[in-house]
Amino acid sequence: MHDRGIFVSSPSDAEMQPFRDRVRAGLLSWGARPEMWEQLAPRDAAPERAYLDGVDRSSVLFLLLGSRYGVADDTGYSPTHKESNRAKQRQITRLLFTRCDLLPSARDGRLNDWLSSLYAELSGGKFSEPDGLWSRVEMRLREIAAEEQQFWIKLGSFVFPGNVQQRR
Repeated sequence: MHDRGIFVSSPSDAEMQPFRDRVRAGLLSWGARPEMWEQLAPRDAAPERAYLDGVDRSSVLFLLLGSRYGVADDTGYSPTHKESNRAKQRQITRLLFTRCDLLPSARDGRLNDWLSSLYAELSGGKFSEPDGLWSRVEMRLREIAAEEQQFWIKLGSFVFPGNVQQRR
């Protein structure tokens, strides 16, 4: 994960800040490059352009959802929803984590609707406190790293890295 861009997406509010801080600290300890609103350098570009560029620079997007959908703009979507849509469009791995200590009635109705569609396309993890969230995120990072291990091919006495493709 060294110097790998990993986008942390959630509403940027008091509810989610402790979770965002813990995931950022954990990613830094792994040598990853957290891409998140707090980390984006000021630019001349509009804020939407800045956070979507952050998604584009990433290979994984962690979607952390609590009780709020976020503030929808004139398109009807929140920044978090746009970040997730961008990652889907770019075929960037998206991993969903939701607070398990909230009943659906404690969530924005718009968030419940979005979660229904997300559950149909993504597997999800649950969390209730920052360290528990980091444990789940770290477990998923280990799985991603294991899946990306390089295959080695041996032909006679030659051994070299390669990819194996199966054809029918």
